[in-house]
Amino acid sequence: MNTVRDFLEILQTKLTRFPVSAAGEIWANMLHNVYAALVKEHGFSSTARTNPDGTAGNIVFLRLFIDGLSKQPCNPTCKCRAHHVMP
Repeated sequence: MNTVRDFLEILQTKLTRFPVSAAGEIWANMLHNVYAALVKEHGFSSTARTNPDGTAGNIVFLRLFIDGLSKQPCNPTCKCRAHHVMP
């Protein structure tokens, strides 16, 4: 059960049975993957809360995320949200 087809079947089942929950799960997974990739590429800063001007992956992610949230319209679609938060 490690193929893309299996994943898509599970995803389709979740979207059919629990559309709101599945959309949130997909969105959370996308955000986590972007965060993990940025931290892997640019490192992690333990001073992110006190120094928001750093270039570490977790700081870059938070900056992009907050900036993206401020640019999206009220009640955005998943596609619109992804476009603004993860350009």
